[in-house]
Amino acid sequence: MSSAPTPHVKRPGGITLLFVLGLIQGVSALILGLVLVLDKSDEALINESGMTENTLLGTGIGIMIVGAIFIVLAFGLRGGSNLVRWLFGIVTMAQVAGGIWGLFALHGEQQLSAASSVTFGLVILWILFGNERTDEFFDH
Repeated sequence: MSSAPTPHVKRPGGITLLFVLGLIQGVSALILGLVLVLDKSDEALINESGMTENTLLGTGIGIMIVGAIFIVLAFGLRGGSNLVRWLFGIVTMAQVAGGIWGLFALHGEQQLSAASSVTFGLVILWILFGNERTDEFFDH
């Protein structure tokens, strides 16, 4: 008994957008982490951040790890991995929850930043879960 081949489902534009943004986020994190590692002894950075050299080193390494994870996840999302879709969704839900908290707990420009986190988070969730084309792409 043979099964019919699954038809190819074209990747929705929103998923391509999230892939590109994920790559940009990952590369940006790699660069930031590398800068922190290389500049961990910079007195101005130490004074501005209030961190020690070792804390800057650890933070830089941690940020580079997160950047690498973002890049791997972006490729998984582009490839149609439903697991990666849900991981992105869970992280985005946490971002939205933090943004909602910030709307009530913060003031001024921090409140504006919280509002943008909620707005962009809801757009990302809609791209991931809110339309039939995306469902078809991840169900292939």
